[in-house]
Amino acid sequence: MNRLLSLATWLLLLSLAAPSPARAASAVPALASFVDAVRGYDVSMIRRSFPAYSEGLFALVYGAGPGIDAADPAIAALFAGQLVITPAGQVLDIGHVITALEAAAAPTAAAQLVARQTGCDMRAAVSWSGDAGKALHDYVAAGAAGSVEDAFDRDAPAADLLGDIDGWVLALSVQPGALDVAALLEHTYLADGSFERTRYRRFVQTTGGGDSLDSDARAFIGQEIRCFAAATAALGRSEVTDVAIAAAAPPFVERFLRFIEEGLAAERLATPSQ
Repeated sequence: MNRLLSLATWLLLLSLAAPSPARAASAVPALASFVDAVRGYDVSMIRRSFPAYSEGLFALVYGAGPGIDAADPAIAALFAGQLVITPAGQVLDIGHVITALEAAAAPTAAAQLVARQTGCDMRAAVSWSGDAGKALHDYVAAGAAGSVEDAFDRDAPAADLLGDIDGWVLALSVQPGALDVAALLEHTYLADGSFERTRYRRFVQTTGGGDSLDSDARAFIGQEIRCFAAATAALGRSEVTDVAIAAAAPPFVERFLRFIEEGLAAERLATPSQ
């Protein structure tokens, strides 16, 4: 990792790991209500509607500006909480889906600069490698004390990872340019449910693993998680080294891979003939 990168560039990268907001113990809204709320708006305006992603460093990477005018308290709460429940009964962070879609459909000069200088895939950085990589970096920065499981779950809970996985898969299906987010989400989640029955298989296929986590998929996933952690460390706010990150990385990579493997196993049980 090039340690001579500008401070501004690293600040831009760190903004992509914006933490998910604290969740209230209230009922989780249906994904359909989110689809209705964002209908007719472009992906960047939708991203700016999330308080966690509407200002500060994240806005420097993908742009600042107004979000959706959420005068309705229920809509405002939806964007603030970020959680939705899908037709299959899965609770996921829809904010992570949107950030990945924006990275694919609306790349900016700042985002492209970060990608060139770090070597990290930006669609992964705003989704799964950002969460897992931040967990890895923070664990090393804290002296590698405590449980890897606790450190991972703190930065990458299941709802976040589901949003990460879905966002990544959907991001790879779109090209830069205008994107009808509501139509895409409607087709993906509300049409026939096939996406949710195969999300883990789709994720593995897009990481180079065919229908299983082969060596290519594992290598790519590990590379991106380490890339984000190393890029975070390069800001210089800690004494974390690339060597320390590489040494601590295996259990974090394996923890993420286990999440995917468990999902794959569940999908196979549900569809044994495939």
